Amino acid sequence: MFYLLVLLFTRNHPFFGDCINLGSRYAQWFLESNFTSLIAPAGIDSGNPPFFGLYLAICWKLFGQSLPVAHLAMFPFLVGIVWGYYHLVTRFFKGRWLWMTLPLLLLEPTLLAQATMISPDIALTCFFLIALSGMINRRNIVQMVALCGLPLLSTRGIMTIAVVFLAEVGYQWMDKNRKFTIHLIWKYVPAGLIALSWMAYHYTQTGWISYNQEAMPWAGGFESVGLAGFFRNIALLGWRILDFGRISLWIVLVVVLIGLLTKRLTFDQSFRQLSVLWLAPFLIFVPVLARYSGLLQHRYLLQAFVLTGILVLYGLSKFPHARLAKVVYGMLLVTLVSGHFWVYPDKISQGWDSSLAHVPYFQLRHQMIDYIHANDIPSNQVVTGTPNQFPLKETDLTNASWHFTNSDDISKELRDSAPYVFYSNIFNDIPDNFYDELHANWEEVKTFEKRGIRVTLFRNRQLSLR
Repeated sequence: MFYLLVLLFTRNHPFFGDCINLGSRYAQWFLESNFTSLIAPAGIDSGNPPFFGLYLAICWKLFGQSLPVAHLAMFPFLVGIVWGYYHLVTRFFKGRWLWMTLPLLLLEPTLLAQATMISPDIALTCFFLIALSGMINRRNIVQMVALCGLPLLSTRGIMTIAVVFLAEVGYQWMDKNRKFTIHLIWKYVPAGLIALSWMAYHYTQTGWISYNQEAMPWAGGFESVGLAGFFRNIALLGWRILDFGRISLWIVLVVVLIGLLTKRLTFDQSFRQLSVLWLAPFLIFVPVLARYSGLLQHRYLLQAFVLTGILVLYGLSKFPHARLAKVVYGMLLVTLVSGHFWVYPDKISQGWDSSLAHVPYFQLRHQMIDYIHANDIPSNQVVTGTPNQFPLKETDLTNASWHFTNSDDISKELRDSAPYVFYSNIFNDIPDNFYDELHANWEEVKTFEKRGIRVTLFRNRQLSLR
């Protein structure tokens, strides 16, 4: 019921962030090409398996191409998340503590934000939780089928197979009555074959796997950062982990660990098993994400965030003072809700697709577009940032194919020649020096603002209006 309400209130939200390419652009290409190939053209092809876009295209083919249809297409995955989560937590909680796990899932900031979008990360989280619940409940077929869903979604989906495998090895190692044997690897074979088949097929068709430095606009995100950059990225990932109210979970987790070390809390088998499940995504993803310059997204650790809530609540359930545990639990929920109101200063990059803080942007963006049209300003004279550069055809599913001038990294030459800049504080790709230049030397024509989100049209004083 909760997710139905979420979909109802967000049914007209445009595609946002990476969902534009992985969802809308893939799906529209499938429709326009009449499903003739699995390999999208350069500029769309990200190297990821395209089956999420294919799924959206099929839904549009059956029910009509619209934003509400796209949002409703996410409902089966949202139900799958709750189903997998429930069958996972029943292994560790009983009674009122079992029902106390549900708000921690539903209020997780990044998960809730992604639930308002048409996001492949929702599908990935769905298959991950079902695979994990199948593993701990000895439902091998359920686990195997869920694992097969992961390599259909993305390269991270393929990596998530390794997360589940590592979690199972650790879980079985912590179980005194059940040991991991080589015979259990058969559950991973179908998913592995799907992953290998996709990579082999993509390579034979394009000559590259995972990413292409020459053909992908976002290839810069895969540039290696070196040893110093690696440790810097580890620190940034630490910030992502604490962000949007999750810092309260980690404070409680530290208290639980201190209680375990001082023997005031019981370090039982269930806590050890939960700990290895929780560690698995960090051990697989963090070393990979920290190697590159542009992969420090909150949603890349979404599965770890969900498991953090479960681990913290289990530690809380072992508190000797039940009343104190309930108070702390209430504070956790409040801080998670507060995460949707965290808005950083303009020069600090923020994970806008990982909390609901971005929601006012959609209304403000349309207000500014209406203002630009009303004042007869040609769209090709307006420079903007990501994700505002995409045509409304790809974000809002309208018939409008016009778009603003794209600039992932606004050069000095483009600044000097651009009559207008459409700026918003949700654009993470505006260089700090250009931000300073805009506010110091350009004329502010119009600003719309709501709940900390701003969109501003700037005019270049050095150029004529036409």
